[in-house]
Amino acid sequence: MDLKFTLRDILVYVFTGLSFFIFVLPIEFETINCFILEHSSFFSGNEFLTSGLAIGGCYILGYLMQSIDVMKYYFCRKRLGEKANKNLSLNKILWADRISGLLYIETIEVKDYKDTTYQKHREDFWERVTKIQVAEKYSQIDYWYVLKDFTNGLETVSLIMFFWSIRIWSESVTKCICLMGMYALIYIAFYIKSSVLSEQFISAVRVTDKLLSNK
Repeated sequence: MDLKFTLRDILVYVFTGLSFFIFVLPIEFETINCFILEHSSFFSGNEFLTSGLAIGGCYILGYLMQSIDVMKYYFCRKRLGEKANKNLSLNKILWADRISGLLYIETIEVKDYKDTTYQKHREDFWERVTKIQVAEKYSQIDYWYVLKDFTNGLETVSLIMFFWSIRIWSESVTKCICLMGMYALIYIAFYIKSSVLSEQFISAVRVTDKLLSNK
């Protein structure tokens, strides 16, 4: 249990926060470089403190990115309205990178689930997850869930950087367009990866649940 929490803390939060600083470098390189040079004496004389602050800062920032990611999903779902949420193509474009989104799509698309409400379908799925956790067979499945959360966080970071790039429009239009294009491609890549990981998690849960039921 402690190992899983450590994996989630490091990968989902610390690395997501670290990715924010890496992704912002092409936009704010000069600002960050000036900051490091101005405070180089402090950094060189307080390595342990600097490392602790850096890890703690990445953790908090990563937690913030993950929180924004969740709020973005639920806010957009609510703002789109019921009519838009029933649109299969729109749901596949917007929410295929989410477990909840894929479960919702199933209630629209899959014949076996069309007569089931989304709320009931979601509850049944997470009951299966709980059953697997109780049976202590969840550790391998949790790997996909942790990776999915991490990738969702990277999606949000790249989306924020896409809009952040607009800041340098007045400085260099060409650089701004190039960076916006780069972050858009990164977002699409992480979206596709997250979609695959979400599908793998759902599939792993159902296969494991079936094996436990057959015992």
